[in-house]
Amino acid sequence: MNEGHIFIDGVITNDYHLDVKRQIAALGSVDTIVVHIQSPGGSVYAGYNTYNVLKSSGKKIKAIIEGEAQSMATFISLAADKGMIEIKRPSTYMIHNPSQGLEGDADALSNGVEELRKIEEEMAEAYSRKTKMSIEQIKAMMKKETRMNAEEAVKLGFADTIHDQLKAVAIGKNKINMEGTDEVKGLIQKIGEGINALLGNSTTEAAPVTPAPA
Repeated sequence: MNEGHIFIDGVITNDYHLDVKRQIAALGSVDTIVVHIQSPGGSVYAGYNTYNVLKSSGKKIKAIIEGEAQSMATFISLAADKGMIEIKRPSTYMIHNPSQGLEGDADALSNGVEELRKIEEEMAEAYSRKTKMSIEQIKAMMKKETRMNAEEAVKLGFADTIHDQLKAVAIGKNKINMEGTDEVKGLIQKIGEGINALLGNSTTEAAPVTPAPA
């Protein structure tokens, strides 16, 4: 599988999706985009735009939550293909109701409230589709600002698997085991002999000593 890696780091600001576009363009030809997420969230509409950039990339999307995905960062993770949201230990996954600083007259405030309710509904529906929990359950979790660790996020269906951080260890162990094989030992010896020859050093072993007859 030909993978390319991009990063959702820090606060998601208004033009964040443009940076994500640049990261994707820089990948060249890949089959899968791995999105590494370390974010406390940010702008709702910037999150929507980033989500749509990922979904319209024409690539498979895999998300790895690395430390935190909170607020709109959790919504961005939903751009991943089915079964492809991983979360590392330790990490925090947090969902809550959208909010914004409202200013203006009564009509402006009323419109702002209506806008927030629509955003809340859209996000609850998206989480419900992912987790198979009811919209009412999701809304209750959002209202009280729910934080989950990696195990809880997987158990409730917000993430699919705990990210396997033991792969690197396994690779290291395999390397050590390979170094003990006769084939690898022979290769190392030949490389050493070649280096010695270039340096003018002798690689001839001393002849075995035959014990004198008793």
